[in-house]
Amino acid sequence: MNRIFINPDGSRHTPSQFCEDVRQEKQISLSNGAACSESILCSGFRYTQGHIDSFCQVYEAAGITMSPGQKISWRTESPDFEPSRIDPTAVNGAILVFEYAMGNGAPYPQPNGFFELSVDGEPLISFSMKKSNCLFEGKNGTRLYLEVHRKKAALHFGELFTLDEFVQNESLYVNGFAYLYLPQEIVAGRTSLTLSVDAHNQEAHSRRWFRVGFNYFTLAGDLSTGIEAVLATVRQRTIDGQTVYFGDIHVHTAQSEFLNGDGCGVGSVASNLTYARDVARLDFCAVTDHDWQLDARDWKTLRDTNDAFNENGRFVALNAFEWTSANYGHRNVYFRNGTEIPAALKPFDYQKEPYAPIKYGVSSPDDPTPEALWDWLENNRLEAITIPHHPNAEQFVMDFEKFYNEKFDRCVEVYSSWGCMFRTDHPLNLCSERIPGYAYSRYASSFHFGFVASSDGHDGNAGDANVTHDKHHLAHYAGSGHVAVFAENLSREAVYDALAARQCYAVTGELILLQFRIGTHSMGEVIASRSDSMPLFVHAVGTFPICQINLYQNGVLCQTLPVNGGEDVEYSGTLCPDACASYFVEVVQEDGECAWSSPISFCD
Repeated sequence: MNRIFINPDGSRHTPSQFCEDVRQEKQISLSNGAACSESILCSGFRYTQGHIDSFCQVYEAAGITMSPGQKISWRTESPDFEPSRIDPTAVNGAILVFEYAMGNGAPYPQPNGFFELSVDGEPLISFSMKKSNCLFEGKNGTRLYLEVHRKKAALHFGELFTLDEFVQNESLYVNGFAYLYLPQEIVAGRTSLTLSVDAHNQEAHSRRWFRVGFNYFTLAGDLSTGIEAVLATVRQRTIDGQTVYFGDIHVHTAQSEFLNGDGCGVGSVASNLTYARDVARLDFCAVTDHDWQLDARDWKTLRDTNDAFNENGRFVALNAFEWTSANYGHRNVYFRNGTEIPAALKPFDYQKEPYAPIKYGVSSPDDPTPEALWDWLENNRLEAITIPHHPNAEQFVMDFEKFYNEKFDRCVEVYSSWGCMFRTDHPLNLCSERIPGYAYSRYASSFHFGFVASSDGHDGNAGDANVTHDKHHLAHYAGSGHVAVFAENLSREAVYDALAARQCYAVTGELILLQFRIGTHSMGEVIASRSDSMPLFVHAVGTFPICQINLYQNGVLCQTLPVNGGEDVEYSGTLCPDACASYFVEVVQEDGECAWSSPISFCD
């Protein structure tokens, strides 16, 4: 839509004129959705004493933390303030714009959940804090677009800052405008609505918070981009012409008939997939409940639920489970589709009845080896890949020199709630110890892995997991890990094929776009020949300014590439690759979030 700020006569194009332009062009009402604080009800905090001296410069505000039972509610129409009134004659519904802010609330990790927005008492949209612009889709065609205007993060983990009377001891903060689109069926000719936001969390308390600002001047700025975004229905991320899809492929639930609902996670399969799709806003997800948690009934329930959520082009639910061994480590098993998978899986059958010690990692000499798993996949002609995770964590250390199968071990999980496998002193290793000598560098020149990251979430918030009351060892300062894939389309087969081809990369949770090439070769490729000098290209688009791009050879830092700051960074140079060497890049943002490309390997 056109952005008009000055009229032909030189006068300012007023907010009322802009609202009329939107109504004429889109047949949609545009109004200030939070102009009056007099009608507000709030169980959190409220500030109505005039201007708040704040980083976000709101005038009046009220907010809640993500603690169960907290709620904020307000009427949208302000007396004698026309821009807050919904136009009942607009045939395509209404867009309500209001100021919002969100934060972590502490310098240390906080339990996560979600906030739910209701209109006249009907819950419609679930949302969470994002560091960049994000569109949330709700019930009955409703949409909420959060447009980030300002953001701030502590430069180092454990540090904090103060922004105003309420934003204190903070480590992460965003604020901007919220655009709420309501179809005409919901508006139903009314000029005013009641909006409310309440907190949902599995934990008793969380300091994470949401704030709404009551600002009369909301409609005075440039709203064109936000209006177009909230009306859009396609969310497709691309870099250099390639489409990128993001997912979380390591999630645990509590759903288990075999163990009478005593699984290793929180919530059901359906609730976790709903969170991944609607709140974390991911493209794909895999629930990987442990083999000791599942029997044939649970496996069928898991597959049926995946099939119900799987919708090509919108959201993919992969069929998977976690193969566990106290002796030989853990591998997640992913199937290309669901049609040929037996109803009962032999890896589950070694445990005929619930046996508590297996759940807590007690081993026996009869534990199956990874080779037994691969043999079972081969003998049953199952199209699957296996991805080892936390391989050098103290509790689950494994040795790829003893057990590795290139056909099945296509990728390795380099980051999750357990931390990062690249080195023992990595700043992302918050709570889990790493065994020296079993970092990625030990295997980099001999084993060809693509890189993935996942949440290993146990808190019911698939794709956006954080600390829980009974699993503090899974706490982390950075985001909840995701894997990005370059896929032709959003389907089970295309996502699986991208993982199997190592056309993927790992991120700590932020949806960082990354491209890495050596010559004409892309991340994940294994190359039989090389030249003395080859072009090196890196392109990264982050959600915070990018402060470092590091190039690694065989898992060891060999060069820090120059960056000019900003969220969109490119580097072009040359590389003289060594024989039998692998190379990957690490992208580091100012807020500590990272991305790691899958390696490009040379095998002369």
